[in-house]
Amino acid sequence: MVVEEESLEKLEVTSGVPQGLVLGPCLFLYYINDIAVEGLSSTVRLFADDTMIYTTIRKDSDAEALQKDLDSLCEWEAKWMLEFHPDKCEILTITRKKSPVIYSYRIHGQQLKHSDQVKYLGDNISSDMRWNKHINTVTAKANCRLGFVKRNININSRAVVEQAYKSLVRPILECSRTVWDPYM
Repeated sequence: MVVEEESLEKLEVTSGVPQGLVLGPCLFLYYINDIAVEGLSSTVRLFADDTMIYTTIRKDSDAEALQKDLDSLCEWEAKWMLEFHPDKCEILTITRKKSPVIYSYRIHGQQLKHSDQVKYLGDNISSDMRWNKHINTVTAKANCRLGFVKRNININSRAVVEQAYKSLVRPILECSRTVWDPYM
């Protein structure tokens, strides 16, 4: 390839999809669509490049089955030349039991960290399924935006201020609200 009289060497691409194209996300989804391979006992959820795997753990054998599924996903990633990053993976145990099943899950031999809460698709999910942290985070962010609107929209037109509120503040408050307040 020659660009502005500069020659570039050819480079073989063995995996991945082109960046910056409208087609890129579609190709990526097509590329990873078989990640939930048959034979997994757990449920796998995909959203863009986020992957979540979950199941109900009632006894040690359930935890071992989840680890087996994680191992199967590692085999899948090796086959397709992709890579899960254990540092970005977290274990969230959602329970009210006083003594839940504790298991040390691993990816690539690295133990995954247990968390009391995780952020998934913009929502803070806690181990006790309370939404206090999520709601506090959302309201703080909305208040910052509201302060921005108050400081920077110095127009006496109620319609303009209302439009700024509806486009800058309200979407933050309403994002994923059906999860934490389905009756709103």
